[in-house]
This record gives sequence, structure tokens and C-alpha cells, in this order.
Amino acid sequence: MSKFKNVCSEISERLNNLPYDNADISDVGNEIGIIIAKYFDDKDFGWDKDGFIDGLNHGISLTDGTHG
Repeated sequence: MSKFKNVCSEISERLNNLPYDNADISDVGNEIGIIIAKYFDDKDFGWDKDGFIDGLNHGISLTDGTHG
């Protein structure tokens, strides 16, 4: 399995099995952050925090109408 697919699988598995019943969007961000942070220092993978935040902001802008 590729690293990208592995990250997606980890995120999906974790979000589908949260250890609490009452959560909010910050809990979703926290769980995703815990998983992807493991890959930020992987030079072969090319991921960094700023790139992730940029992608998140882009996706939100496409949905909320602020995409310029």
C-alpha cells in the first residue's frame, strides 16, 4: 500500500472508531493531525504542515464561496 493510501486508511479507520460519542470539528482536526504529523518529516513523502493547511483552506474556500 502506498504511503498516501496508508494515511487515508488510518484517518478513515480512526474517524470511524472515535473513542467518544460527543465530539466537535476540533476533535476531527485533532485526530487527523495526530495521524498526518507522523509523516511531516518524511523527506521522500514531501509533506509539511503548511502544505496541509493550504490544502485544507483551499477545500473550505471551494465550499464556502470564498475561493478567489
